[in-house]
Amino acid sequence: MANKLGITQGKEWAIKAVECEIGIAKKIEVEDVKVAMVATDIGVTPDEEVEANAVLVADAFEIANKCQKLPSELLKERDALLEKLKDMTKYIRRELTLIHEAPEKEIKLILDGSEELIQSVEE
Repeated sequence: MANKLGITQGKEWAIKAVECEIGIAKKIEVEDVKVAMVATDIGVTPDEEVEANAVLVADAFEIANKCQKLPSELLKERDALLEKLKDMTKYIRRELTLIHEAPEKEIKLILDGSEELIQSVEE
C-alpha cells in the first residue's frame, strides 16, 4: 500500500542477506514485501558497505513514511531553519550590545546553545 508520496508504507523494515546472480545482496523488506535490493559484485564491495548502503535506503524509506517528505525536502527545510537560526542569533547578539539591561546570563545561555546547534548541524 502506498502513502501520499507514492512509496510503500509500513512499520516493520527488515534487511535480509540474499545470494543473487551478481554476488551478495541485501533485500530491504517492509512487512514481507520486497521494496529494494542493494547488491554488489563478489569481491568488489565489502559486505559491511553493502549492509551500510541497505541501512541507508531502509532509513530513508522509514523517515519518508514518518514525515511524508523526501530526504531532499527535509534537507531544504533544515537549511532554511539553520539560516533563520543564524539570523536570529546575529540579531539578538547585535541588540544586546545596544541594550545593557538585558539579563546577560540567560541570554548568553540561549545564544551559546544556538551557536552550538548551528556548528553541529554544519559539520
